[in-house]
Amino acid sequence: MRFVKLTVVSAIIFFIILLVISLWIPFHIRISRAININEPKVEIYKLVGNLEEWKKWNEMIGKGVAVSIIFSSTDSVISVWNKKNSDEVRSGFNLIESSPAVSVVQWYFDFHLKWYPWEKLKSILYDKQLGPPMEKSLQNLKNLVEKNP
Repeated sequence: MRFVKLTVVSAIIFFIILLVISLWIPFHIRISRAININEPKVEIYKLVGNLEEWKKWNEMIGKGVAVSIIFSSTDSVISVWNKKNSDEVRSGFNLIESSPAVSVVQWYFDFHLKWYPWEKLKSILYDKQLGPPMEKSLQNLKNLVEKNP
């Protein structure tokens, strides 16, 4: 009986500690990557603003995720990513022309987390999971745009 009581009390204390630690993690997280491309943003928009073109450069398409574009202009593209049994995630591209021949493409994912400690602690890994395929995709986009102006 004593062992059971100790186990229950320990589990409650452990949960409270996890909850307190998770309170330091924000409820909104943005994972972002950017790249400079030596072309005007209008040329980049042709590939970023059309979901069919994403298959040519985006490493994250076709991984069991449904993607739809909800807003599109030559300055930004906003999309929604839906995966089975998961909350939808908003993603976007900002296209910034730093000079007539050079543009900056910023790609981001926004996550809105619940208060659950396990969800907030899991979010620490999002950058490591999404960063490399985002970087590879942006490099693919750069290669595609700069070869086919």
